[in-house]
Amino acid sequence: MLEFSPLSPSRATSQAKLRCLFVGQVCHRKGVRFLLEAARRLAGLPVTFTLVGPLRSPELMSHLPANVRWKGSQGHQQIADEMRGADVLLLPSLEDAFGLVTMEAMASGLPVVVSDHCGSSELVADGAAGGRSRRRPDGRLALWRTSPPCWIALGGSA
Repeated sequence: MLEFSPLSPSRATSQAKLRCLFVGQVCHRKGVRFLLEAARRLAGLPVTFTLVGPLRSPELMSHLPANVRWKGSQGHQQIADEMRGADVLLLPSLEDAFGLVTMEAMASGLPVVVSDHCGSSELVADGAAGGRSRRRPDGRLALWRTSPPCWIALGGSA
């Protein structure tokens, strides 16, 4: 049975870096361009971005910032493991009917930042289990980077 379960707070607070996760098709429609812009703006800070999913827009992968890595398609268990190792899930979609990954992240106790162009944004109340963003996640990430206990509190609310 696939298990999406929360990371223990003691392990999460011991990390020095904010670990951001994106799960989905790596393409323009999913807003990956905005996620990569955020990664570039936060370069030099202790923030990493992991992209998991099939590559649909290869041009997005040219000149990746050093704080971004793409893992390609993963199985369900590997995705659950990635979620347990992340601090926040980002879904900056330009259009997305629902985004099931949002529910999986919340079941894992992982805070989520979703764009208001994603149907699953209706599940996310600002400040409760993450937040909604108008496409660009970098402002929220800068705020969360300054307060690691905030990530844990948000995740516990998921």
